[in-house]
Amino acid sequence: MILSSAVICLAPSPPGPTGAQLLADFCLRLALGMAAALVLLPTSEVAPRFYRTQFLVILGLATSAGFCMCLVHVELRRAEGWTDCMILPGVMVGIALATSCFGSVTYNLEGAPGGRIFIGLTILALLIATIQADLHSRWFDTLTSAALLGAAMSSMLMGHSYLVAPGMSMTPLRRLLAALFVAVALRSLLELAIAHVWWQYRQHGRNLDGELVTQASLQFAGILMLVRLGVGIVGVAFLGWLAWRCAAIRSTQSATGILYVVVILSFFGELLSLLLHTGYLLKTQV
Repeated sequence: MILSSAVICLAPSPPGPTGAQLLADFCLRLALGMAAALVLLPTSEVAPRFYRTQFLVILGLATSAGFCMCLVHVELRRAEGWTDCMILPGVMVGIALATSCFGSVTYNLEGAPGGRIFIGLTILALLIATIQADLHSRWFDTLTSAALLGAAMSSMLMGHSYLVAPGMSMTPLRRLLAALFVAVALRSLLELAIAHVWWQYRQHGRNLDGELVTQASLQFAGILMLVRLGVGIVGVAFLGWLAWRCAAIRSTQSATGILYVVVILSFFGELLSLLLHTGYLLKTQV
């Protein structure tokens, strides 16, 4: 399954992705990951303000994704056969906007009535929108990317919570960091599978459809893959481990500072991965 996803990532795709579509994909992945991270948190140990913050960030990301998807819809209307592909994702983004807005309001109320329901509805809407809107990738790539982005961002925001609630249990931060390690491991499997396919292309000089692949484009892709692995996988894993060690001694300020860098590296790595998996860089620069 992983290898088939890798093959699809490197195989020729439908009409080339636009910048607006890639930005929408990234925003949806991050929003989905942040919404899913809320499921891991024990409500009794995390203050309502953290849930409000998460929902408001998700609201902003969904708004940005919706705007980009409108631009994509206008562009795709000019291509025959791609007229209605943004309608369902757009509807789901609209639902996610509503549920995240109501969710942020809910966690302003005592006891947060229905808070978990809004979390579930937001996850479901974003899941459908993310998978349906991503025309150039597949579910394993999309979901593992969302998990890594969401765990990194949520861990950093959780670190901030300890600045105003220093006595809070370390369990929430540990859970988010554990989710980050799992996501990094899954992303590593996918990237290694893609590297295997890249090596096969390099050996034969052709892709799965028998089309010639230039050595220049393969070398360019190989260099970018190494950068992506070093920054977005190895760098995130190493700094995540340092943050875990800081959490073990309750050095939450140090952990938060490290997690800032983890977020930057994960954003860079996943953006580069998105550009590589959709062939955007190879089509525009080689």
